[in-house]
Amino acid sequence: MSPPLPALPDRKVATVIRNLAAEIDRLEAVIALRSADAMRATKAEAEIFEACGRVARAADRLAQARFSGTPEREAGRALESAARELARVMKRHGRMPAPQ
Repeated sequence: MSPPLPALPDRKVATVIRNLAAEIDRLEAVIALRSADAMRATKAEAEIFEACGRVARAADRLAQARFSGTPEREAGRALESAARELARVMKRHGRMPAPQ
């Protein structure tokens, strides 16, 4: 909200300044709304990227298990669990594509 304007001697200047102050207030409201939307999108993207990172780490552990000859069962289950969590996060934020 803009501070109150002092009494100006010229009516035309005062009218222009009042109009500009009203426009500034309107733009501040629009900017606040857009920044709130951006913060929500940023939070959703951060959660999705974190879940993607868990899937990537689980896939890496599975590949390492296959390469080293150790049992793959736990690594495979961890990968499945991470993939399910990624699907839940994407559905929660409306980013999961529709099944075909």
